[in-house]
Amino acid sequence: RTVSIDSDVIIDVLALNILKNKTNLSNEDKRYLERCIKSLQVLSLLFSVKIELVGTEPVKRELSYSRFLKDLYGKVFDSTVPVDRKVKQLAQLYINKKKLKIADALIIACVSRSKTDCFLSWDKEHMINNNTAEIVKHVNKSQNLPLPILISPDEFLKRVSLSQERTLAFSPEPIPAKVTLKFSLSRLLL
Repeated sequence: RTVSIDSDVIIDVLALNILKNKTNLSNEDKRYLERCIKSLQVLSLLFSVKIELVGTEPVKRELSYSRFLKDLYGKVFDSTVPVDRKVKQLAQLYINKKKLKIADALIIACVSRSKTDCFLSWDKEHMINNNTAEIVKHVNKSQNLPLPILISPDEFLKRVSLSQERTLAFSPEPIPAKVTLKFSLSRLLL
């Protein structure tokens, strides 16, 4: 099993560190803090199981503006999918079908070309929505590529369960929570 993660999920770890020390949070800050906590929960869960975390060259580039985020990228991902000619061609097919931003199309193309099982992002406007999923499904089918699951971290948390062998099971429908897990920043900040 393989999972890829968008830059917004990684950035949330840095934002969580900032927000947890802030007093008098606005309602918007409180909502963003909740999102950051979910991002940390997903990362902690993924670190605790036998799963390969696949990065993409566009996400690596997006995070390279900050030394902390660049280092964090190196700690999170086991490998990086480069943007080669085939990835560019696939991204162009997505763009031709839907007005995706080039960076978003390249990320999804990297995920698809690497046959990654699941892609996590908070970008529901452009990437994690039914319209994009249908375009990716149509294009990938025409290219004989598997369809990655495009999902937000909060939906991912609702649909996974952890086995005793420390592997993840993914359900097509949300499943009732059975345990409460505690998460920390320790692996990410070491």
